[in-house]
Amino acid sequence: CYFAQAKAEQEQPHWDFQPAVPRVVVINLGTNDFSTKPHPPGDVFAKGYEALIVDVRRAWPEVPIISVAGPRMKGPANAYIRAIVERQRARDGGRTHLAVIQDNLKVPEDFGCDMHPSVSGHRKMADQLGPVLSSVMGWSQRRVNNTSRRIPLQAMPLLTTSGAPVWSAPHPK
Repeated sequence: CYFAQAKAEQEQPHWDFQPAVPRVVVINLGTNDFSTKPHPPGDVFAKGYEALIVDVRRAWPEVPIISVAGPRMKGPANAYIRAIVERQRARDGGRTHLAVIQDNLKVPEDFGCDMHPSVSGHRKMADQLGPVLSSVMGWSQRRVNNTSRRIPLQAMPLLTTSGAPVWSAPHPK
């Protein structure tokens, strides 16, 4: 795993995680793994995914993690990610969350090269992820209108928050 490496092609030096502690970590992993067959076996995928979460927790034990089941996930990937998040929530006291991003991307306008999302595709995904981030982090999102598209401008902390919910169901569009 390259998580602790400052440079992917070199084992040394190790990355220093302490100068900048994130408020949240978002993991969107598995889209390419399940884009074509053969898909990885569930236990192999889960082992790698959970190893990444262990590395994140080692670096930042208290930081919330949002695991994303992306809009182009195919095959059993969403079920694997849901199960991984459930196990992690039991281990970390509920600091791991699931965000299911619905596939509302349209071909060709929301895609660029090799079916990777374009700017408009990323905006659509951000519109779905934003409410999850806001809820987990206790943020209120301000948005601006930019050529009829809503884009996140800034997140501001709220003074009071209730507990972070488990986002295990699709979010409204």
